[in-house]
Amino acid sequence: MLIEVVRKAAAEVPDQPVVISSSGSETYSDCLRRSEAVARGLLERGIDRFGCALAAPEDVVVVAVASSASGSDACIYPNDVDAAGLSGLAERFSHSVVVTDGAIELQGCETVSLEELASTTTEPLAIPERTPVLVLTTGTTGEPKGARHDWSQLVKAVQSRDPEPGKRWLLAYNLSQFGGVQILLHALANRATLVAPPTRRANDVIATIRERAVTHASATP
Repeated sequence: MLIEVVRKAAAEVPDQPVVISSSGSETYSDCLRRSEAVARGLLERGIDRFGCALAAPEDVVVVAVASSASGSDACIYPNDVDAAGLSGLAERFSHSVVVTDGAIELQGCETVSLEELASTTTEPLAIPERTPVLVLTTGTTGEPKGARHDWSQLVKAVQSRDPEPGKRWLLAYNLSQFGGVQILLHALANRATLVAPPTRRANDVIATIRERAVTHASATP
């Protein structure tokens, strides 16, 4: 399960960055703390399905890990969609709740910020029976479609080799896409760091690779 992967990583390399982006960075220990708080918040509010429209990659990772810890069915929305597009996604996938950055207002659904969602309790988290996640297609041939997966099965498919705490993997895909999810899972399973460029423009990606000392990249040529 994804939350178990992060717990093990936080125990082994607590101060290792799990994500580095233009908005900041977050260690494995901080990621675990925030993820468990958000998971408790999802359970306390009874949220079993929701969309995620957050800009910072480190926040998106927290939501993904939290969904696996709570058993809530998460769907990460593309990060290049305006409010009208996000409202359309929420309607299409019947999401009555969307986790957003504070300033975003959507039509037809409740929005909640990550800070509001995080619980202040310390209740132990029970292992959920199912850990569903809805991953969107790229939408290059039409509107994005949702493909149903389960975090436990996705984690099982990841090859974990020797820990790679010094390795830095480029996030060449959006975390809303299956390619981005695969790179995220590989980085977490191998105690590596995910590096996210500010945009997908070639100059920004190349600058990020150089400035952040990226060691590995998995991408479409």
